[in-house]
Amino acid sequence: MENADVLAIQTRIEAVLATLNEYQRRRYLSAEAKSIGYGGISLISRRPGGGRKPVRETQPGIPEALEGTVSA
Repeated sequence: MENADVLAIQTRIEAVLATLNEYQRRRYLSAEAKSIGYGGISLISRRPGGGRKPVRETQPGIPEALEGTVSA
């Protein structure tokens, strides 16, 4: 995808997202990703800090507990 296309998408998203609630944002970004086609999800969803946190962070001690059950 060309830089001009990415810039146009970014500009459009920044203009619209400020006016939407969380549900509407997700629907809008989904539509943008689908309109891009292959690679659209990766292009739209790149955002630092997004996504699910690692299990080690949310539930400390899980790796050790799993290790104990496997070696037993």
